[in-house]
Order: sequence, then C-alpha cells, then structure tokens
Amino acid sequence: MTKREKGMERRDLGFVFAAALVGGMAMSSSARSDTADEAAVAAQVEKLRTAMLARDGAALERLMAPELTYGHSDRRVQNKAEVVDAIATGKSQFDSIALSEQTIHVVGDLAIVRHRFVADTVSNGTPGHPDIRILQIWQKRSLGWAMLVRQAH
Repeated sequence: MTKREKGMERRDLGFVFAAALVGGMAMSSSARSDTADEAAVAAQVEKLRTAMLARDGAALERLMAPELTYGHSDRRVQNKAEVVDAIATGKSQFDSIALSEQTIHVVGDLAIVRHRFVADTVSNGTPGHPDIRILQIWQKRSLGWAMLVRQAH
C-alpha cells in the first residue's frame, strides 16, 4: 500500500468516525426531545386524571382540544362540550381513577398514549367499576399538549 493510499484510508476512517459521531449526536438529541415530549404528555395525562376526579371544568377545557372526539366503551362518542359538562356537573362522577401499563409514543406533533383505566364511578346515579383499555391521541399545540382523541375499549 502506498503512502498516499494509507493517508486516504485514515482520512476515510476519520470521515466515518465523524459521520457516526454527528449521527449519534443527532439521534441522541432526537431521543432527548422525544423523552422530554413523552414526559410532558405523561404530565398532561396525570392532569387530566386529577381534573376528572376534581370535576374541574376549567382544567378539562385547557387539556382538551376544541375538536376532541371522546369515545366510550359502550360506543357513545362525545364532543368536548359534552365531556366537560358531564364531568363538571357530576353526571359522570369519578371517585377513583387508577392508570397502569401506560405507554407513550411521540410521532411528530402527535403523541399516542395507551393505558389501562380502572375507576370507581357513578354515571347518572348508577355506580360502576370500569376496567378498560384507553387510547388517547394528544397534539402539540402553541399552548402545549391537548387531547384530540380518546377511545375506550
């Protein structure tokens, strides 16, 4: 191997190393961003849980997108105004809510949240104990993450 070929080989290795380092930093930065977004969404999910327990209509208004579609396990679908009214007035009362097995995946400005939802409820005077799976889609907006879709099954 000539001196020139050895020099090119080292330089090629340097380029490969630099590319790997820059790629790793980009991936690391993206992973940090995703992790920060996942933490922000998890905080919003917790705020939603506590707002439901407290019947806090103002907090529910802030957490839910105007275009919200809220699907129940019995196939009913409500809009934002209907959900906020039902919870804030006590038509749908939550005495306890436990979330478990939660996963959050951020894809661009959307976050896909799945969890198990177990609660003690009173709906129109009838006690209940739902143990259901929930899918939520949150969207990152100028004022933060807002729930766009909720579907129970």
